[in-house]
Amino acid sequence: MSEQIFAISGMHCNSCVMGVTEALTALDPVREVSVDLDPKGASTVRVLSDSVLSVEEVHDTLVRAGGDFAVAAG
Repeated sequence: MSEQIFAISGMHCNSCVMGVTEALTALDPVREVSVDLDPKGASTVRVLSDSVLSVEEVHDTLVRAGGDFAVAAG
C-alpha cells in the first residue's frame, strides 16, 4: 500500500472536495482519499493506493472530472 500527499490549488469549497474525492477514488488502485481544504492556498490531499500515482495522472483525472486545479507532489 502506498501513501502519497498531493498539494492541489484551486479548491475553494466542499463541492470541490467531493469532486476531487470522487474522481480519485474512482481510479482502480486508489483505496482511500482524504482532503484538508485550504480555500486560500493549496489543499492537502492524501491518497492511499495499491500503486504509486504520478502528479500527471492525478491532474489528468481531475481535468477529466471537470476540475481546473494545479497539482503538485506534497
